[in-house]
Formats: sequence, structure tokens, C-alpha cells
Amino acid sequence: MARGGTFVEPGQPWLRTDDRGITWLDAQIIGRYSDAVSSGERHILALVEALVLGKPLEDVGGLMASLDPYHLGLVLAVLRHAGCGSRA
Repeated sequence: MARGGTFVEPGQPWLRTDDRGITWLDAQIIGRYSDAVSSGERHILALVEALVLGKPLEDVGGLMASLDPYHLGLVLAVLRHAGCGSRA
């Protein structure tokens, strides 16, 4: 989603690959790298961190206001899924 999908490409500091080749998200280190990205990207990383670690999201309004309509729809779908499943 953010940066054309580059946040999920191999080599990102928050992605780990074990000796079997399985890649997983290490959400505990996302915050360490948030200063190296734009404010919009920082909002997306904060959302991922909050959802994965169960942390409160500090600036929901700022997150929503920073997104274009397409990405806002994706974020709302993620929040709906996290809150109650995939039912509309």
C-alpha cells in the first residue's frame, strides 16, 4: 500500500526471514524507523504497529486526513476486518 508496496519488499528492517525462508513482520521495531519516512507513510506504519501489537493509535484523525480516497477505503476495510471480521 504505502510507497507502491515497497514496505513489504525483502530488505525492509521490519521484515525478518528465518532459516526456512519464511518472512514475517517484526512490528516491535517499526517505531525505530518511522523518522526515516514521510508523515503519510509514518501514519500507515503506526496503524500496522497498533494493529499487530495491540497498541492504541494516537492520531486516528491525522491518519484518516492524510490518505487519498483509495487508501482511506483500504484502511477502513482493515479496521472493519480487525474489529468485527470481514462482514460489511
